[in-house]
Amino acid sequence: MVRTDYMLVIYGMKKFTLFLYFSLIWGLAEATFFFIVPDVLLSYIAIKNLKVAKTACIFATIGALIGGLIMYAWGQRNVESAEIFLNKVPAISEEMLDDINLQVKDDRGLAIFKGPLQGQPYKAYAVYSGSDGINYLSFILITIPARIIRFIITVLLADFLLNKILGKRKKINKTVLLSCWWVIFYSAYFLLI
Repeated sequence: MVRTDYMLVIYGMKKFTLFLYFSLIWGLAEATFFFIVPDVLLSYIAIKNLKVAKTACIFATIGALIGGLIMYAWGQRNVESAEIFLNKVPAISEEMLDDINLQVKDDRGLAIFKGPLQGQPYKAYAVYSGSDGINYLSFILITIPARIIRFIITVLLADFLLNKILGKRKKINKTVLLSCWWVIFYSAYFLLI
């Protein structure tokens, strides 16, 4: 019996460790080329284990920071090729990039914080931060709270709505409900963009 309990603990730790690595990779991917936010994975983790989800937010932020630094450096060295790349990412248009470029020029570092909270791609803010000469250290110091705040809000909302409010109802499948939410969210997002 003790051996079985021990094996379950080891299995659970490996499973949650994988979630952390996936969060880091997803944060990196979304900050560079992927178009689905890490919030999707983080919200699924939150309905299973809030503590692990909060840790996963840190890992996703680290991944986003690494990806953001890659895009920052690319924008600093060759903004034209970075724009060509960004135009190939789904849901990013030339008009959107022009708007983000103006936001970065006008609001500087504040744009990095505000834009992604409004559904604009962080990767584009990173590129234009590099091309516009925003200080490297400032970019890092703005990126960390800008990314982790949104991730934490997503995790806390998922936990509150699906575990605290609806969790008392046994007939509700939280995973299916969350999946429906993300399908509706991205359907609306792609229609409105």
